[in-house]
Amino acid sequence: MARNTSPATKARIVTMIECGAKSYAEVGQAVKRDPTTVSRIYERYHKSHNFTAVGSRSGRPRKLTQYDGKLATYSLARGTAASAAELQRAIFPHVCTETIRRRVKEEGLECFRRQKVPYLKPEHVQLRPAWGIDLLLWTVDSWSAVVFSDASKFNVFGADGNRRCWRNRGKALDPHYTQKKVVHGGNSVMAWGCVTRDGVGRLHRIDARLTSAGYVKLLNEELLGFLSDHDIDPRNIFFQRDRDRKQWTKLVQDFLQRNRIDSLPWPACSPDMNIIENVWDQLDRQVRARVPRAKNTKELWRDLREEWSKIPQTYIDHLYDSLPARVQSLVEAKGGRTGF
Repeated sequence: MARNTSPATKARIVTMIECGAKSYAEVGQAVKRDPTTVSRIYERYHKSHNFTAVGSRSGRPRKLTQYDGKLATYSLARGTAASAAELQRAIFPHVCTETIRRRVKEEGLECFRRQKVPYLKPEHVQLRPAWGIDLLLWTVDSWSAVVFSDASKFNVFGADGNRRCWRNRGKALDPHYTQKKVVHGGNSVMAWGCVTRDGVGRLHRIDARLTSAGYVKLLNEELLGFLSDHDIDPRNIFFQRDRDRKQWTKLVQDFLQRNRIDSLPWPACSPDMNIIENVWDQLDRQVRARVPRAKNTKELWRDLREEWSKIPQTYIDHLYDSLPARVQSLVEAKGGRTGF
């Protein structure tokens, strides 16, 4: 429609014609527009059925053709190019990087941080559904008896290599767009902790390589100490731990049996089922939000202990409430990655 004609005038033109105006010239004279303009407005109205649409505008041709846009989108989505900057250097030196970013966004791609997930071997995928089926009928009350435990590393200067990727929304856990976790050292603090339905347990700093004997000592001091502090009978809990070999040795099993603690069977490489992974993320966010930030491991450990005690009970409740849905999702995914 004519670009200098208001929507009200366009509506008047259409109304006059449909009410029996003799000609476009008559309408044009009434609204002070050329008959050709009147004709164009009326024709475009019947195509778009609104009074605000405008015709295509002439202007400078786009520097990236339709084919260029598709090529850029495919290259970033499939990982042939790691970034828009790399794509610009290799294929489109005649445009700036921002032009490429705008074009692929028009095609539906956005730049996200890669989700870090453990590598799932075929045998892991086969075993996970069987575990989920065994626990499919567990209610929130059933899960409330589980004490979740794990160790996690916290860095002084940010997280490990947060790589980014271009993808469509909703595909965060697509294996093509995830980053496999790698455990290594550095300027960091390793912490062990546990979580119960009533809140977080004790937080323990691990300063050296943890052996099976060291793990037993940790459980004796931190797990049993926490249960004693809160008058929790060890016979009334299920203790969860991952498949780390040193945590399932005869020495550890004997310790748990002596203290009448039942173990919850656990599938390998299943952090999506372990709610303490979410607690670690929450703790990391709280620590990173502190001002000033920790400058060394001593300050980081101080911050971790302080923020650990501040994790909201409502957050813990939400995580326990999510467990039946997590198991259901695992079974439906046939052992593959879930959205948790």
